[in-house]
Amino acid sequence: MNKFFASLLALALVVLVACGSVTPYAATVNKERLTQSELEDELDAINKNDDYVKLLEQGQPPVTVRGKGKDTFNPTFVARVLTREIFYKLVSDELTRRKLKVDASALAAAKQSVVQQVGGDQVLAKFPAGYRSSLERRTAQLNTLTEALAKVDPVKPPDPRAFYADNKATYDTYACVSHILVKDKATADDLAARIGRGEDFATLARTQSIDNQGPDGGSAAKGGDLGCADPAGYVPEFAAAVKAQAVGQVSAPVQTQFGFHIIKVTARPPTYEQVQAQVQQQVEQQVQEASQGKLNTWLQDAVKKATIKINPRYGTFSKNPNDFGVVPPKSKLVKTGSTTTTSPQP
Repeated sequence: MNKFFASLLALALVVLVACGSVTPYAATVNKERLTQSELEDELDAINKNDDYVKLLEQGQPPVTVRGKGKDTFNPTFVARVLTREIFYKLVSDELTRRKLKVDASALAAAKQSVVQQVGGDQVLAKFPAGYRSSLERRTAQLNTLTEALAKVDPVKPPDPRAFYADNKATYDTYACVSHILVKDKATADDLAARIGRGEDFATLARTQSIDNQGPDGGSAAKGGDLGCADPAGYVPEFAAAVKAQAVGQVSAPVQTQFGFHIIKVTARPPTYEQVQAQVQQQVEQQVQEASQGKLNTWLQDAVKKATIKINPRYGTFSKNPNDFGVVPPKSKLVKTGSTTTTSPQP
């Protein structure tokens, strides 16, 4: 009897192992499976969040998510999602190898990043709770590895004043601008006349400007101050007026898609103190880009060393360093319920 039960147990183990080995996979990374169901769950979460799909399809560059038929996905988008899953798997494995753990502060910071990436709290809330947690965990892991790589050979940020001096030709194109925005020309003409008679521009901006949205009250709360920037960043009509206007002069009303503006150029070019916040931001961005470069170098090396296999229905994997990732098959992906299949393109 003991031998009989032992034989049954052995048979059961063989069956369990066999069942596990044939679990449909989307990809394998160093012989570890990313299952088809995991990929389908992510696609399903994205597909059911119309606001996020719209954000992707209206982005720069635009991303086509859905196929032409019902419950279909664009194969290039599926390849992109699967590529991302592979990269995050490599990141997770590297953290394990380095014995690094994601702490609570990293998760909290990651959540804020995810909110910005998906287009706000309301868009994020439309994802299933499990997928939200996955997005936050992945981002925290990525940030943790990025910080670890940066510590190996720290990037020394340049001195802000030296950075300003080195880029002074760029800052010399900036103008410091204030404006009052109203809905119609008659109101704009009246305000321009009042300013001409000596009324204070900043006071009128605080009380009359409709550029008063947002948690900080817009430019109206700051007396119309828009800060100092390259005029090229404004809409064309506004930019042309700023470029043509003398410092200290108040413009005649300028019409744009937002309404009618009364514009005042307060400085050109700005001093270091007037653009100090922007300089500091650009210095920090330079450091971040250097850290991102280290992450990209690590990822290219990790992909080169990894053994990556893709389920043929999703395509193949390219290790071309200039464009590595999943290359979709020449077919369209159809998703019906929980089953994903491919069919030839017409």
